[in-house]
Amino acid sequence: MDIVSRKLSEAEVSVTSEFEIRESGGEPRVNKKKPDEADVIVGRQIQAIRMRARVSREWLGDRLGITFQQIQKYENATNRITVGRLCDIARVLDVPLMRFFEGVPSVSPSRGGFSEGEGKSWIGGETLSAEENRLLERFRDIADPNVRRMVFELADTLAASERKPRRGFRQ
Repeated sequence: MDIVSRKLSEAEVSVTSEFEIRESGGEPRVNKKKPDEADVIVGRQIQAIRMRARVSREWLGDRLGITFQQIQKYENATNRITVGRLCDIARVLDVPLMRFFEGVPSVSPSRGGFSEGEGKSWIGGETLSAEENRLLERFRDIADPNVRRMVFELADTLAASERKPRRGFRQ
């Protein structure tokens, strides 16, 4: 028995990506653990935000000091991403960290506390509609502060011409 075979037989070898090889039997075993729904959603958000920013996986990987393949693995939820790495991606893409969690269902507390509901955004006690969320997302995509100001002024002007009392608000 050569030295490599001896070392392999002395210790359990674990390859944690696609297959696991164990001392007992030595047969490869497919790792059946699928990514969590949250991992898939965060991965899709990374890809969507990167594409909206019009940057390649290579560009993002260079800024983070990792390969484009690693970015691809994060986006496809093949590899889980750490919070620290997610913070780095948010910083490089200049987006709030919470953007990556949009669409992730909220976890209901088991005892006490409160929940904001099923992952829905809310402002002033009201849940935002899908249309309102899309509008807010598009507004956040506008990088130029002057254009953002003009969009805000346009919305303010249009809203003033159709001012209606909001639900639960009396004039």
